[in-house]
Amino acid sequence: MKISFCLLAFLFSFTLTAQIGFEKGWYLDNSNELHEGYIENEDWLNNPEKIRFRSTPEGTSTRLAKEEVAEFGLETGSKYIRAVVQVDQSSDNSNALSRERRPDFKEEQILLKVLSEGKSTLYAYINANRKRFFYSTPGQPITPLIYKRYQFGVNSVGTNNRFHQQLWSDLKIPDYDLGAIQKLQYQVEDLVAYFNRYNGITPMTSEKRSIQKTYKDRTFHIRLRPGIQFSSLSVEDQNNPGKPALEFGSNTSFTLGLELEYTLPFNKNKWAIITEPTLRGYEESGEFPIYQDGDFQITREATATYNSLELPIGVRHYMFLSTHHQFFINAALFFDFPSKAAIHNATGGVSFDSNVNAGFGAGYKFRNAVSLEFRYQTTQNMRSNNTWFPYESFGVILGIGLR
Repeated sequence: MKISFCLLAFLFSFTLTAQIGFEKGWYLDNSNELHEGYIENEDWLNNPEKIRFRSTPEGTSTRLAKEEVAEFGLETGSKYIRAVVQVDQSSDNSNALSRERRPDFKEEQILLKVLSEGKSTLYAYINANRKRFFYSTPGQPITPLIYKRYQFGVNSVGTNNRFHQQLWSDLKIPDYDLGAIQKLQYQVEDLVAYFNRYNGITPMTSEKRSIQKTYKDRTFHIRLRPGIQFSSLSVEDQNNPGKPALEFGSNTSFTLGLELEYTLPFNKNKWAIITEPTLRGYEESGEFPIYQDGDFQITREATATYNSLELPIGVRHYMFLSTHHQFFINAALFFDFPSKAAIHNATGGVSFDSNVNAGFGAGYKFRNAVSLEFRYQTTQNMRSNNTWFPYESFGVILGIGLR
């Protein structure tokens, strides 16, 4: 078991060195000078406060704070500009809504993501607490699109949808009446579609829709997960806590699981939520002394059986070596539902209850076709009354992509 843990620790330390490659990009400094090179694409969930830039693919990277970057973009299409704008400080949390209908504006210097460009430009600003949209037209400053939820009365929530009137007044589309505009939600999809229509941007071709659909489909994966588990079970001596009274030794068995993985849509698809219902089993027998007087000893055979459906729920972090080659690490809580958990001998037996434990894994994945994971689980201390049954396991698991 110690060797297994050392192997897993090595894989964890190795995977931490893997990085997403820098992508071709550019930035404008405060003198409006263009710098072309490579920018680390973190697929930012929140608007960035800094970027990492290098002049060549293998060059040394430089950290640039937002105060040093007037504008930057990636060849793949992402673009951000720095601006001083009025940002509504109001909370969007339903439990912390203010009673004021008007926005609580504060001037901030931030990097805005460009979502649509043309006759008018749509921008987004997202951080941990707020999601705000802005727009600009030629000759006019960047202006917030106003939307705010607020509390009134005892338990009532109102909505300030001023952005509907802003679109109707400043960015009117001939075949959109006010009723159609009022159906728009303060969401990326609705606002981008409206601004693209206003800017005359051609809707996606069927090929692009297919690519987008494929990408969305790939956020959810199903894998068949056969594996080999190395495990051991013991009975803790009640008179000497921590010292096993009976040790059934190591057992090697096969496991079969079905992994469900949901890739979170941010941070370059590096994070995922995972669960994996798994059938596993353990059965070992041994001769144990029940009476001893000098050299005279009476032994009795006992058999330990532990069969269960295991249900881990956890998170996974990917580190990309290239488009198709990835290392990953994951951590999870393991819930066990035993069908049989008992130790028995010729005169009787005792059953014990399962317990929750933690587990950590590291491995390699090629495309979504195949993966290999090494997994270590902390001791699962099962019990019956005042008796403990420590169960330890280490597994090697093959993953076969089904979706």
